[in-house]
Order: sequence, then structure tokens, then C-alpha cells
Amino acid sequence: MLITSRDRQDTLPIRHVELETLDPDDSVALLTRALHDADERDDRAAREPDALLRLASLCGHLPLALQIAAAMLRRRRCRDITSLVSETEEAGDPTRVLDRGSPGADLYGRSLVLRPVLETSYRRLAPAQARLLRLLALAPGEDSGTEALSARGGQ
Repeated sequence: MLITSRDRQDTLPIRHVELETLDPDDSVALLTRALHDADERDDRAAREPDALLRLASLCGHLPLALQIAAAMLRRRRCRDITSLVSETEEAGDPTRVLDRGSPGADLYGRSLVLRPVLETSYRRLAPAQARLLRLLALAPGEDSGTEALSARGGQ
């Protein structure tokens, strides 16, 4: 049996496997497969590899966000991937676009809304961790070094 959870189970004798975000290639593969599985003729992934990689990055390589983005692309069959990338970048907060375009639930009834999932995880952080996460939003550029992050956090 496989159980997924953000909570750490300690009442059952189970083996814990911690998962990281997907690597960029796997993120692109997930999006590509989701589009192709819905419509074998959908060739947007092959036509727009750079936009697909950028979309995966905007989704943080998180499987739930990637699935929501794929669902949005499936509903927007006549639009290119670049249009969703542009819309997401202009919003400044990918969750605004992804949650607005979310179908609500997948075919198994699982929620496909990102913001509540992220908010639940955020609320579980210790106060110092939550503060540092808020400060990270102020870090310059997409990639900040340890020194810059330490300075922001006052460490």
C-alpha cells in the first residue's frame, strides 16, 4: 500500500520515503505525457520545448502544479503553451493563474487547487522558518546564494 501525506505518520509501522520536486526533464515529461494522453495529435510540447520548460519552472517542478497546468493546456487546445507562460509570468504569482484555471478535481476526486495545499504547508512551519520563507520572496533574482539568503534571514 502506498500512502502519500504531508504529515509524518508515526503510529503505523511504515517505511517513510521523502520525495523532492521533480527534476526539469521529468517535469517536462509529465507535461508532455499529460497532453499526449489526452490527445495523441497534440504536438504543442514538441513545437514549444522552451515554453514547456519555462512552464515547468514556473510550476516549481511540483507534480500538483504541473498537473493543473497540463489540465489548463488541455482545455486551451487552440492556444499555445507560450500564452499560458506569459499569463503566468504577468500575474507574478503562479498560484493565481493555476488556481483560477484549475478544474477543481482530477478524475479520482483529488483536489487540483494549489493555494490551499501551499498554505497548509506554510502554516506548519516554525515561526523562524515561516519568516525566512517570506524573506526569500524578497531575494534578488531567481537564484540567490547562501550568503544572500543568510543576510536576509539575519543569520
